[in-house]
Amino acid sequence: MSKDNHETIRRDKKSWRASVCSSVYSTNVQGFIDELSSKFPDLDLDVQYQQLPYNDIDHCEIKGSDVNIMILCHSINNRGFAITDVMDALYDKFLPKSANLLGKARICVIVHDFPSSNIFDTPGYYGETMKTFESQQGTAFKHSSLVMMCGKLDGPVEMQETNWEDLKEFLVKAATTPMPSKSWWQPPLNLCRRLVRGIYDVIATVVTFGLGVVLGKPHNTSTITKGVGF
Repeated sequence: MSKDNHETIRRDKKSWRASVCSSVYSTNVQGFIDELSSKFPDLDLDVQYQQLPYNDIDHCEIKGSDVNIMILCHSINNRGFAITDVMDALYDKFLPKSANLLGKARICVIVHDFPSSNIFDTPGYYGETMKTFESQQGTAFKHSSLVMMCGKLDGPVEMQETNWEDLKEFLVKAATTPMPSKSWWQPPLNLCRRLVRGIYDVIATVVTFGLGVVLGKPHNTSTITKGVGF
């Protein structure tokens, strides 16, 4: 990491609040939280655990004030290998909504609890499994900056050193990437609907009035009052 990036990060402490989000008990990822806090001392991380609901995660909405950088941890032991785009997928809507709020650069997905013997010892297994994962559950990759697989996260952490390197690169990029800008004012949905309806009624009234003039028929102007009266 460059000296300039390091100075930028130290000036913006908020950018380094990393939230480990999971629907399982915090003990299932506590080893990862502890090691992440100490693994990269130069990043000065503030790692927090963010509980997600066990059911209906797609209707859960995170808040930018609570989560700044999101590391979504999914256990295949508890929830199966169903992130997005497959039967019983848990995050089809949650990940796109989170990416819209935080920005793709600030989201990492870790699928854990794979048997460590398969992940680490079998040549080519990790790469081939990741290719299959992306081809079948592409939404997870589309709405996150980093996706990885590993063994246990409850401690000691079963993760390849290359995964740690990728994770550090992700954190640096996330902390130095601004969150998406939001409009200064977003009108309530009901108000928008009423305005659109009012405009539609006014246009319909004008058209009716014009036809009445052309055809020489009387017209009723009461719809104007009805259309714009909110």
